[in-house]
Amino acid sequence: MAVHVEEIRAVAGSVLIQESQNDPDLYLLTHGRLKLDINGGEPRFVTPPEVIGEMNPLLWENATVTATGYCRLLRISPQLFFEG
Repeated sequence: MAVHVEEIRAVAGSVLIQESQNDPDLYLLTHGRLKLDINGGEPRFVTPPEVIGEMNPLLWENATVTATGYCRLLRISPQLFFEG
């Protein structure tokens, strides 16, 4: 069985997702704080536990996601949900 979960560590200013990047992965924020710039509007800030990415029903896919400080996330590949 392939591994479909990876820990990501980021420092302040690291861009994790670029707006309209077409990144199919789901990210679970486990530590830190992220800034979401959504379609040029007011930025939103999220803290753990928060799920971001295209697979999130709250539609964060149109956001640029940047770490505001040291962060840890779990990147979850969509294949995890579709394996038999």
